[in-house]
Amino acid sequence: MTLSLSQLDAVSGTAGEAALSLGLVAREELPKYYRQISHDPAEKSSDLAAYVRRQREFSNPAFLEMMRTQLEVPTSATTKRWHSLLPGYCGKQVRPEDSPDELTTIQSARWSMKSVEEGIKLMKEDNIPGALRELNKAVEMSKANVEALVARGALYARKEDFHRAIRDFEEALKLNRNHRNARKYLSDTFYHLGKKFEADEPERALKFFKDALHLDPKFEEALEGQRRLSKQHQKSGHSASKPTTKEPEKSSISTAEKLRQMLLQPTSSNGKSNRSALCDTETSNISLLPRLLVAL
Repeated sequence: MTLSLSQLDAVSGTAGEAALSLGLVAREELPKYYRQISHDPAEKSSDLAAYVRRQREFSNPAFLEMMRTQLEVPTSATTKRWHSLLPGYCGKQVRPEDSPDELTTIQSARWSMKSVEEGIKLMKEDNIPGALRELNKAVEMSKANVEALVARGALYARKEDFHRAIRDFEEALKLNRNHRNARKYLSDTFYHLGKKFEADEPERALKFFKDALHLDPKFEEALEGQRRLSKQHQKSGHSASKPTTKEPEKSSISTAEKLRQMLLQPTSSNGKSNRSALCDTETSNISLLPRLLVAL
């Protein structure tokens, strides 16, 4: 068995004195993964490197930051020189592209793109849950990965989860406002929302058609939808503005004045006076006579 020892341990002793105790290594002194392999019969035949790769800690994208925090190693944000456990590297000038943060970003972006490729492959195989899992992992590893956001947005649109799709497409356009697929897919999503609301909520549908055309002015289907709803709006506005049929105007002559004129007229040709004709009207009208006569 071969163990790699840190150079820090080799130089930490005083002059003429060994920093490391020599002799046999006890089982309790072995690294964590060696001890786990020796206690697990199923893992005894495993290679140490393969066993380590299967551990959750190895897949943690933030493991470098975690280790730097535990070891209290300054980051490139606080210094421009290397801080290493290897004495020969301490104090070296750090180029921006070689800083730990930049290298971590590059590595995370590469891992993220691998998950995007796997997610797209699963999407084509109609494995929607698996594709979503891979694309979520891609976005988590690199939130600046535009391709991961666009791919996940396309998956949400396929599931008709349009609001989450719009959120991902808009986030991608914040990172790259000229991303062709992000603009196209967002425009398509607005168009499908317009079609969804066209029958029941035409005003809302018209807004979605306009949003689609803002991203793609040559989107023929969205143009046709906008024209169709605009015509409907004009027709409804025209019918609402048509004048209604006027009711015949009521005479401005009061009831008391009419009664006075009837009483002053001569007897009719059938021998009855207009006064007696009034008495032949309906009971409701007769009941009004005393008050009207008083008015005279």
